[in-house]
Amino acid sequence: MTRDQAMESRIERERALLSRRRARTGAIPALPRTGDTHSFPASYLQEAMWVQAQAEGEPDPLVVAGLRLHGPLDVEVLSRSLAALTGRHETLRTMFRMRDGHLRQIVEQPRPCAIPVERITLDQFEQVTWREVDRPFDLESEPAYRLRLLRLAEDDHIAMLLLHHIIGDARAVEVFIRDLAAYYMAFRGGTRPELPRLPVQYGDFAAWHRARLDGRHGAEQLDYWVARLSGAVPAWLPADLRPPGRSFDGTADGFRSRPGHTLIVPVAPELFAGVEDLARRHRTTLYIVSCVAFQVLLARYSGERDIAVRAPISFRNWREVEDLIADFGNDIVFRTDLSGDPSFAELFARVREPATRDFACNELPPSLLEPELGNDPALLGRLFHVQFTAETDPDLSIPLGDLRVEPMPPPWQYAFRPLALRLRKSASGPVCIATYRTAVFSRQRADDLVHDYIDVLAELVADPDRRVFAPPVRQRIPARIPA
Repeated sequence: MTRDQAMESRIERERALLSRRRARTGAIPALPRTGDTHSFPASYLQEAMWVQAQAEGEPDPLVVAGLRLHGPLDVEVLSRSLAALTGRHETLRTMFRMRDGHLRQIVEQPRPCAIPVERITLDQFEQVTWREVDRPFDLESEPAYRLRLLRLAEDDHIAMLLLHHIIGDARAVEVFIRDLAAYYMAFRGGTRPELPRLPVQYGDFAAWHRARLDGRHGAEQLDYWVARLSGAVPAWLPADLRPPGRSFDGTADGFRSRPGHTLIVPVAPELFAGVEDLARRHRTTLYIVSCVAFQVLLARYSGERDIAVRAPISFRNWREVEDLIADFGNDIVFRTDLSGDPSFAELFARVREPATRDFACNELPPSLLEPELGNDPALLGRLFHVQFTAETDPDLSIPLGDLRVEPMPPPWQYAFRPLALRLRKSASGPVCIATYRTAVFSRQRADDLVHDYIDVLAELVADPDRRVFAPPVRQRIPARIPA
C-alpha cells in the first residue's frame, strides 16, 4: 500500500467512526398515542416555517421533484400505495394549529387517497408546475404535500411531488419515492412490502429535540454561534441591476418581489474529479474546498477578507430518523478568514478545524440565534443572503417493474435570496447552478460569475500553492476594490 493509499484508508476509517458516533440510536423515546388524532409540539424549525407561511405574498418554501413514467401505470394501485405510505409516515397526515399560544402538530388517522390526474402536453409542464407551486398550502386543514399525475399519453405520465419544507427536505423526497415504489411493486404483485419498522415518528423527535435545545446542549450551541459570528458582516455581491450592499436582506429595503432564474453550466468531469482529489489530499471535504473557492472569488470581487455565506446542512444524526419523511434541514454560517494572502493549500488547513466545529454545532435553529445577536437582530438574515452548496442529485433510481423511470425536475421560478450557488454531481455530469433574483442580477452577470467561479476551481486544482490573491488568470467581473 502506498503512502497516499494508507492516508486515504485512514481518512475513510475516521469518517466511518465519526458516522457511527454521530448516528446514535436509542436516544429518542416514542411517545404514547391514544385516540383518533395525536397532538405533538411543533419543532422550533416548524415554528419558523409557520411564521413564514403566514407572510402575505411570500411563496411557500417547497421541495419539488418530478419523475417521468413510461409504460402502463396502474393509477388505482398507485393511489392505494400512497394511502399505505401516509399510514407509515405521520408527517403526511399532519396539520398545524395554534393551541394556547403554541403551535401543535395534529396527526390524523390514515384514510384513502386519490391522486389527481390531469391531461397535459409536454410544453404545458412549466405552466402547470408554476400553477401548483403558486397554490398555497393551507397547513391548518390539509396535508403539507401534494402528489399530482400529469398524463401526456396513456402510457406516459409525469409524477410531480411537492413537499412543504415544514415536513420535508431532499432526503425526505428520496424516502417518499422509495417507499411509495416499494408499496406499488408489492401491491402489483399481490403481496405486502417488507419495509423495516420506523422506531419513532417526527412528533416524537420534535418533543425530544425541543427539550434538548431548551437545556444545556442548546445553551452551548447558542454560546458558540454568538461568539463565532461576532464581527461578521454580509458578503458583498457583484450585482449589476440592484446592487444590494451590506444592508441588503431582500426585505429591509422594501424589495419583496422574489422572481428568480436558475442558470446551469456544465463543469468538466476532469475538473470536478480534480476538486474531489484535492479534497482527499488535504484531508477535507468537497464542500470545504469548493466553498472556499467561492469565498475567494467573493473576496477578489470586493477586497474584503472576512467572507461569510449561508451553508444549508442536514442534522439526521440519529439512526431512528434516517428514514423519516421530515425536514432535518438547518442553516449555519460558514465564515472564512482570508487575511494575509494565504495559498489555497494554507487556506484549506486554516479552515479545517473551524469548519469541523461549525458543522458539529448544526442543530440550533436561526430563530433561537437571531434575538441573541446584540443590537442587530436582522444580521443573520443578511449573512444568509448568499448561499453555497455542494451536493449530489437525490437518488431517484427506483425499480418499477415494466415502467421506465427518468428524472423530470420541475422548473422553479423563485429565488429566496439574491444568490445561491451550487456545485452538483449529477448522473449526467457535474454542473454549477446559480439561482439568482432577476431584479438584482442580469443573466449575463450571473453567467460571468459562474464562469469566474469555475476558473477559480481550475486555478486551485492546477496549483494549490498559488496565492489566493495572485492576479487571476481571467476574471470577467471587475473588482469593486483593488485586492
